[in-house]
Amino acid sequence: MSKFIAWLNAHILSLIIAAVVISSVYSIINLVEITRRPPDTNEFKGGIQNHLLWSNKGECFFVRPFSSETVNLVRVEDCDRK
Repeated sequence: MSKFIAWLNAHILSLIIAAVVISSVYSIINLVEITRRPPDTNEFKGGIQNHLLWSNKGECFFVRPFSSETVNLVRVEDCDRK
């Protein structure tokens, strides 16, 4: 048992640094995964949600609701007006 305690005392700093690095990498990977995932579609009554809109340049966008006050415009190239 004393060999284990001696080994632990000699390597405690390395073990703490390894634990911090592993948890940081896990957190960064989790954050990247969350930001890549599209938000869930919320349904709100009324408004222009879930419709196609065209810009002045003729570019087509799908209006996806994000919150009661915010929408995402998803680019849809198939329905562009030329």
